[in-house]
Amino acid sequence: MYILILSLLSLDEMLVFTACVLLFCMGMMLVYLVTSKTIYDKILAANLFGTYSIVLIVVIGIINDTFSLLIDVSLVYACINFISTIGFMRFFLHGSFGDIKK
Repeated sequence: MYILILSLLSLDEMLVFTACVLLFCMGMMLVYLVTSKTIYDKILAANLFGTYSIVLIVVIGIINDTFSLLIDVSLVYACINFISTIGFMRFFLHGSFGDIKK
C-alpha cells in the first residue's frame, strides 16, 4: 500500500519526503549520541550522523539542481568523516595518535 502511495508522488515530492526521513533519522542519532553510555557508541553514532548528512547534502543538491557543486562538498565531507572516525577510534583504543603501545 505504501509503495502505491509513493508511486503517485512526483520526483520532487519524493526527494522532499526523503529529506524529511533523513532529518528524522539524524534527530534520532542525536538523541542516541546524547543518551549512549560508552564512548564507542557515541563515536559510531556521530559517524552515522555524518553519513546521513552526506546523503542529505546530495538530496538537497538534486532538489536545487546544484548537484555538481554539492557532490564535491559531500565527497570532501565523507573523507573528513571517515578519517575523523578512524582517528577517534585509534585515540580511544591506544591512548594516543602516535606509536601504538604493545
